[in-house]
Amino acid sequence: MAIDAFIANLDAPPPTFVEPSDNPDRPAGSAAGVRAPVVDTPVTEDTTHHAPRVAELAHVIINEVDPNGPDAVELFNPTTSVVNLTGWQIHIFSGLTLETTWTIPAFYLVPGAYVVLYETAGTNTSTALYFNDATGMEADFNYAVAFNNNLGQGVDFVRWGGSTILPSAPDTWTGSPTFVFDSSRTIGRNEQNDDDDGSADFFQQCPTLGKVNNACLVLNEFFTDLVDAVEIFNPTDRTISLTGYQFTSYSDVNTLDLTYTFPTASIPAGGYVVLYEGAGTNTSTVFYAGSGQNFAWNNDDGAGLLTTGVGGSVVDFARWGTTTVAPAGASWFGGVLPVGPNDNTSVQRRPSSEDGDRTSDFCVQVPTLGTLNRPCVVINEIYGSDPDGIEIYNASLANYTLTNFTVQLYDFNGALGVNYIVPAFTLAAGAYVRVVEGTGTNTSTLLFGGGSLG
Repeated sequence: MAIDAFIANLDAPPPTFVEPSDNPDRPAGSAAGVRAPVVDTPVTEDTTHHAPRVAELAHVIINEVDPNGPDAVELFNPTTSVVNLTGWQIHIFSGLTLETTWTIPAFYLVPGAYVVLYETAGTNTSTALYFNDATGMEADFNYAVAFNNNLGQGVDFVRWGGSTILPSAPDTWTGSPTFVFDSSRTIGRNEQNDDDDGSADFFQQCPTLGKVNNACLVLNEFFTDLVDAVEIFNPTDRTISLTGYQFTSYSDVNTLDLTYTFPTASIPAGGYVVLYEGAGTNTSTVFYAGSGQNFAWNNDDGAGLLTTGVGGSVVDFARWGTTTVAPAGASWFGGVLPVGPNDNTSVQRRPSSEDGDRTSDFCVQVPTLGTLNRPCVVINEIYGSDPDGIEIYNASLANYTLTNFTVQLYDFNGALGVNYIVPAFTLAAGAYVRVVEGTGTNTSTLLFGGGSLG
């Protein structure tokens, strides 16, 4: 029995899922969303942290709206079921006037997947649909987006500015967030993935169409050696100014070592900036804290804080080892991040760039300053014979806690056969563990997820 594997919090994106032609409920080759890594733990710039979890929601949601051109609406499936979106509609209103309606063609969205609907022309794929029908949306005017099913019933809704229009029943809405137009921002669902049908569900964020809502900038890597360094990454699709931002380092449990203010600087989409302690010549991608200015980190304690400037908002925070500080405005969840074998290592964010303010966002790896981080824990092998299952590999240089990770295994028809929450379990550096269907006694190399893939 072939399977489609999905693990919340791991780095390897699962394969595209397309049902076979003998499925009576779906035509052969019709589009299906690609499952993307999503967070399974609640988390608590615009500068707050935005990493939607898999919430207990019963329907597909509007996850992000980009009114900056080309206008786009992102849908996300937080459920455990494949959803047939064929014939469902997006209605876009200016004030009380219906400006445009997009009707979704034959399309299935699998659990944990995103699809982005664009106003421009293009070729439809498993993650993007094009309608060649301009919306005229703007972030600081009275607009609304309604998402209805093929029966005309309201499924989800968002409005902003002074819009007073209401969604179709049974959906409801209260309030309207007011946004100042900013071409570098989109309208995204909040970090709790709330769907309370009100203005508090949404905020202005940096664009993350097609993936987990994220902070505008993230602290991506901390290098501990003779010359400590921190890497800042821009995971969005637009350039972000770093001018006036401040980085603060902590060491020796909770000692504040230095605060550095960035001069005129920016980070292009997908780009990196590295800040080194000590003196040197600044470039567009490398900065130096100054003579005698040291982070004083080592492999077993440290922390970093990025803010928008003096008295500004928290952009990102991370800590490792014995450091326990979480400055005002910053959040951190989970226990102590296991440390590496020596100082010539890096504390790295997982390559998916998720920012849930938690221990599992990071692992210890070989330094990759200025380039893509190495994976932490990955799906390494898929078993399609009894018992069906997967192999997980810890590619990092330190122990990695899998406790409360979710393993989901799907059969050919998209049916969820195994939905397993890992109990207390730590995977050693360089070690493997299999997760299989059925029941049995767990060991250090084999976990039984229950269920069956047939």
